[in-house]
Amino acid sequence: MSTTSEKLRGLVEAIYAQTVGERIDWSISDDKSRVSADINTYKIEIFAESSENSFQADIRYSIYNSNGDLVDTLTDQTISSFNPVNVNLNSYFSVMSNTLEMAKRQASGADKAIESILLSLGAHAVKDKPSPRFFGSSDDLDDDVAF
Repeated sequence: MSTTSEKLRGLVEAIYAQTVGERIDWSISDDKSRVSADINTYKIEIFAESSENSFQADIRYSIYNSNGDLVDTLTDQTISSFNPVNVNLNSYFSVMSNTLEMAKRQASGADKAIESILLSLGAHAVKDKPSPRFFGSSDDLDDDVAF
């Protein structure tokens, strides 16, 4: 049987993966601070909130049943002692904050707008490639210092 933290971690990673694949129909709040989606008979809402213990905001996932009752909630702090397993990010804060940002862009239509403009310009997204390594003057200081 899975523990609650294992289930919550699985939920966070699954929502991330489904958002990356654009398989969740996200809606954005009027103030653009929250996203929500209906999944099965539940509604999940994601937003950032001030943290009492840190300068960095917490990312909160709230789950509501079909009657609108809050049935569960978690923040990145809830599972911060673990590392993601199926997502190539270094923390659950990264997973949850990236999910929030992607969901906002999908719900607002920002990504579709950029893709449409790029297509109209005959351009495409720029993919990262390794940067060349340049040696600065500080890279060889030990050779210049006489002892």
